Amino acid sequence: MVEQAEALLKTFAGLIQLVPFQSKAVGLVQTQLAGTRVKLLDRARNTLRARLESCGSRLHSESRCAHDPAGIADSLQQLLTAGCDLLLIAGASATTDRRDVLPMGIESAGGVVERLGMPVDPGNLLVMGRCHGDVPVLGLPGCARSPAINGLDFVLQRLLAGLPLSAEEIGRMGGGGLLKGVPGFRSYRTDVEQGDPASKEPVYPAAPRIAALVLAAGSSDRMGEQNKLLLSVSGKPMVRQVVEQVLASQADSVSVVLGHEAELVGKSLAGLDVHLLENQSYREGLSSTLRAGIKALPNDVDGVLVCLADMPWVNSSDLNRLIAGYSELDGRLVCVPTWQGKRGNPVLWGKRFFDEIMALRGDQGARKLIERHNDVLCEVPMSQSGVLRDIDNQEEARLLADSVLKDG
Repeated sequence: MVEQAEALLKTFAGLIQLVPFQSKAVGLVQTQLAGTRVKLLDRARNTLRARLESCGSRLHSESRCAHDPAGIADSLQQLLTAGCDLLLIAGASATTDRRDVLPMGIESAGGVVERLGMPVDPGNLLVMGRCHGDVPVLGLPGCARSPAINGLDFVLQRLLAGLPLSAEEIGRMGGGGLLKGVPGFRSYRTDVEQGDPASKEPVYPAAPRIAALVLAAGSSDRMGEQNKLLLSVSGKPMVRQVVEQVLASQADSVSVVLGHEAELVGKSLAGLDVHLLENQSYREGLSSTLRAGIKALPNDVDGVLVCLADMPWVNSSDLNRLIAGYSELDGRLVCVPTWQGKRGNPVLWGKRFFDEIMALRGDQGARKLIERHNDVLCEVPMSQSGVLRDIDNQEEARLLADSVLKDG
């Protein structure tokens, strides 16, 4: 390999530059949510340590803090005081917006965010900034927890070699930035290999297929005689308003599970490109409706976005943020929306959990499973409170009736 590199340097003199790595003292911040497993943090630290040592640098210090901007800012200041000249932040949830926790933490520490996202997959959810003027700080994508090659390696190796790195350089990485076929990647995802085993060539899906499931079977017992799903919202039945937003999202397909007054609710969805299912056992509870929907999903989906038909303030942008947050490669297999730190609905579940969902019984949804799987949980902050708001009683229905949807 060394001889081949020397030959290339001679052949393409002036086009290829040989630059040695520099020894850096690297500081790591890991944020934690309630229920975050210590073993997961330890494993991520060890993987990053090995990645740094392979490039001649060392993990100088580590700090763990709550997943909030103030905690990150304090930890960054501690690591700077300890003499670190490169800072890494491994967040407990994905960064999809400049108002998310990691970018705000960098700014709270007096730093600046120079780049959000990179055109390299896996590794696209990377944040790059600087603290104290010239100390680089990286918000790590979830794939940084894997030893397989990913976009972080492209960025980290340049920084450890002392090469300039700006938003422009990261933007140029889009040429050849798809890593799913390169050596070193295949060993990480051999379980998705398909096709002819003799070819030894894996086939990787271009993008995850996320189906949407709208649960619309409940009997609205607390509403008395009135079926809340047929309440008028912005001039149309509430269930239709919800389903139209789901159809406007990037979901691959949309199914609606009916139950109580199935014929009436089904008629309210006339003309929409949805798959209507009927759960005749809807009185057994929410879990029976969920099971009916999961059972009818196509076999080739990678995950399902479970939506509730009585949440008219959830819009297609909210749903798209959840879909964007899902990544099997980055270990984000359960995506939950949050508003001001509170978890809401809908929830996106990877296919891995379908069997557990099918085992649920009674009047309970899949949310009870979330705490079992904190290691693959991704909290996705939302820009409005609709993910926390539903219609449960007559008073809420009275305020909603014949109204135009507005966030509050």
